[in-house]
Formats: sequence, structure tokens, C-alpha cells
Amino acid sequence: ALGRLAACDHHRLIAQRIQAELDAALDPDRLAAAAAVTRRPVRTNRPRVYVLAGLGGGTGGGMAIDLAYTARQQLRRMGYS
Repeated sequence: ALGRLAACDHHRLIAQRIQAELDAALDPDRLAAAAAVTRRPVRTNRPRVYVLAGLGGGTGGGMAIDLAYTARQQLRRMGYS
């Protein structure tokens, strides 16, 4: 319950951070640099978001679903289904 309360209190900050991280991951210059370092071509610029949390209780159990919904909402705003 406290994790969900904290997520509600800081929802805008969390959404802004997710958006900033997605923007950084989709930056064409960074994708090109990653392809150069790994010597592998970029197959797609479609991001994958993984939410890792202990669901047995506590903070992670309370806010994992809310965080996943926020990430999905940000991806939809960016045009990804």
C-alpha cells in the first residue's frame, strides 16, 4: 500500500523520468554509437520496457502494475502500440 501511495504522490516525476529514459534510448546518435561499438546493426528502434520488482509484498508489490501502466502510457504517447 505504501508503494502505491508513493507512486501516486510522485506520478508526474516518474512519468517524466520514464519519458526521458525512452527519449535517450531512442536517440538516433546513441543507436548509431551502440551499433558501432557492438558491430551489430540496429534491427529496430522499438523500445522494450521491463519492470522488475518483488511482487511478494512491500513497495514493489504495490507499485509494479502502476509503473507498467505508466510506461505503456508513455509508449502510446510516443506512437508505439
